[in-house]
Amino acid sequence: MLLRAVAVLSTLTGCDYVFKVTVRPGDGGAGEVPLIDSDFSNCRDPSLHGDFDHDGVADGCDNCPLTANGPTNLDNQTDQDSDGVGDLCDPDPTHSREKLVAFDPLTELSAAWARDGSWTVAAGGGYQQSDDSGFALALFQVPYQNPFVQVKFRDVSGNGTDTPRAGVFVVVGGAAANPSDGIACVLSPSGFPGGDDLVLFRRVANGDQIDTDTFDATGDTELRLSSSLFDYNIPPNPTAPACTLLRPGPFPPLSFGVQAAVTGRVGLWTDHARATFLGVMIVELVPPQ
Repeated sequence: MLLRAVAVLSTLTGCDYVFKVTVRPGDGGAGEVPLIDSDFSNCRDPSLHGDFDHDGVADGCDNCPLTANGPTNLDNQTDQDSDGVGDLCDPDPTHSREKLVAFDPLTELSAAWARDGSWTVAAGGGYQQSDDSGFALALFQVPYQNPFVQVKFRDVSGNGTDTPRAGVFVVVGGAAANPSDGIACVLSPSGFPGGDDLVLFRRVANGDQIDTDTFDATGDTELRLSSSLFDYNIPPNPTAPACTLLRPGPFPPLSFGVQAAVTGRVGLWTDHARATFLGVMIVELVPPQ
């Protein structure tokens, strides 16, 4: 099903990596564009550096840039394990083993993304996919270790014939793997067969694993995908990856099967759908020892 969408993978090698937002200033990531003064003097000036979640903390300094947790909110950047990922965005806020590696407000088409499909920037910001005839993928070119992805999007619609789906996709696998290997966390809107479904699936060379459930919600959407086992319990909870509908909701996460640690590229993915993706945040996870 995803073969056409991920065919773009073959064209990715040799591309430049360009980030529009330096999430952790001074991190030294490949191709990052520093937006914050080295002495952090302008760290809290959204007029200079943007403030996607309108919480009073500039994007380049925000430890949870996708969800408000700044001076105008009770959370106020709380980070109890001091790992640089705010509690509100931290998949495990009591153990320091996460790293906020990328945040993109999707306000301009960037060379950081390889795009298969009709992607433009919407008038109010956000990557807009307008072609609902098949699959489309905007793929972050940097591979991440055990990516934990949170994405906001809206206005998912379709052509009235096929069930539209939109969400986030982590492409995994290497030279010895099927190029379409990957994990997707997607939803379909109401009004279509299979509408109001949250779907977690892994596309593998020998078939698909799928978990699905029905919700009843409308409005802007926020999904969270964990690509691999992420649990400190002993023995570990044998469920991974996980797909959660955060807003509207919340909705209990879908999950299936223990899975080995992965390194993958993060994609914004549509299946016979039009959609506008507003922002994406990527946290790398260090698996339990």
